[in-house]
Amino acid sequence: SDVEEAQNMPLELDTLNKHVNKTGNTDFVFEDIEYDMDDNTFLPVSEINDVRRKYLDLAYEKSLAKFKRECEEIEETETVREETDNGERLITVSVSSFDQLKETLSRDFVDRVYIDLNLFPFDDVENGIELIKEKNKKVYIALPYVARKNDIKLIKDNYLKTIKQSDGVLIRNIEQYFFLKDLVDIDIVFDYNVYVWNDETKLYYDSFDITSTVPVELNEAELIERGVTNEEFIAYGFIPMMISANCAFKTLDRCEKKNDRYALSDKINNEFVVRCNCTHCYNVMYNCNATSLFKYKDDIEKLNPKSIRISLTNESAKLSSQVLDLAERAFVAGELVEDLPNTTRGHFKRGVL
Repeated sequence: SDVEEAQNMPLELDTLNKHVNKTGNTDFVFEDIEYDMDDNTFLPVSEINDVRRKYLDLAYEKSLAKFKRECEEIEETETVREETDNGERLITVSVSSFDQLKETLSRDFVDRVYIDLNLFPFDDVENGIELIKEKNKKVYIALPYVARKNDIKLIKDNYLKTIKQSDGVLIRNIEQYFFLKDLVDIDIVFDYNVYVWNDETKLYYDSFDITSTVPVELNEAELIERGVTNEEFIAYGFIPMMISANCAFKTLDRCEKKNDRYALSDKINNEFVVRCNCTHCYNVMYNCNATSLFKYKDDIEKLNPKSIRISLTNESAKLSSQVLDLAERAFVAGELVEDLPNTTRGHFKRGVL
């Protein structure tokens, strides 16, 4: 801007210096400024501020210039696993006890069985694998929820041989994946808590030929927008509400390392079952009601998941049988069914936001 001759009040040096030094939240401060101005000079404050801002912008660009580099343009390509819809979705069942395993193996419609190492007696795992293979069903090993450094060593020392005997592995945290990916050549499934909330993350995991589990936190509308092809959908199960290193038995100095269970009640007498994993020293608190979505089987099938999972955790043999009956009627026979009493539809119709 052109400097003018002052008509009334000339620009004072203190005023000029005050506005020039207003660098605010920038990365710069001025030192040893020299001014060359006449006694009868006038320049609007707005012009001083504008010059200061332009100078600071130039200084910022100049300071970054030596670090900038020109990058070749890379053509973006999307890697998407071929979507599958052969009209016959797999039915998978996760079991935590031998009673549940026996009930599951009595059902011809079950294609895959997960042995949940979080709860299943480890001494019975190899026997369980043999029984599953005798029934010509796929057997997958579901790993524990927690993977500290010592837990990874436990997996290597105690579980690796068992995992290699299986057809696949259900992974519950990303550390387990990076540990196992170069050690085993079997199918890999990410459980719902390895978060795949958006389509970009899903696309990324698809590129590594990983099957992910549909997030239980997303509602139906969000899942339609995101897509669930090539994924596994949990239609039934007690969903963990909390995984914690705090343990009531350990706090009371009563830990006997028996993988016990206990229950906590809230103020309206809802009972939350807590299962102890003493091998890896953590607790899992489950929702007081199982999520059950059998009555929404048409909505689920429209989403087009690759497989449907029934997750059995705290169920007795009798209740497991009832759950499997409903699963067969809904997803095999195509019947419209009502869910069991004292169950919840989770976030499927409402979401978390």
